[in-house]
Amino acid sequence: FEGAETYYATLLGQYGKMPITIVNLLRCNPSLPETELSANFQQSLKHVQKLMDISFQFINFDWHHNMKALGTEYTIAGFWAQLAHPIRQAGLSSGYVEVPGGKAVITADDETSPVGDDAVRE
Repeated sequence: FEGAETYYATLLGQYGKMPITIVNLLRCNPSLPETELSANFQQSLKHVQKLMDISFQFINFDWHHNMKALGTEYTIAGFWAQLAHPIRQAGLSSGYVEVPGGKAVITADDETSPVGDDAVRE
């Protein structure tokens, strides 16, 4: 797990004790070769967690499998559903942006989210 400690030390230095959520988008099907990479990634996180004073939430989201099974729209909705709690826990907000006729329409779960001057809030 060479370099893993350095990477997470950099994260801690950059974000302090802010909640860290790590999202694994790799395949999780045991019969596929990418699963070995995914497993090694998860093992490196456990290794670093033992060595450093760091805690994080880990989310597995097999992007490729979800795209094949659910299609783009439902995969993206499922992805954001998985991230909703960690986003709020970090003190951030989530929402979406549409551009009908060139103007941004912002819909967010937190009305304090900053928006540009030319945006319309729904």
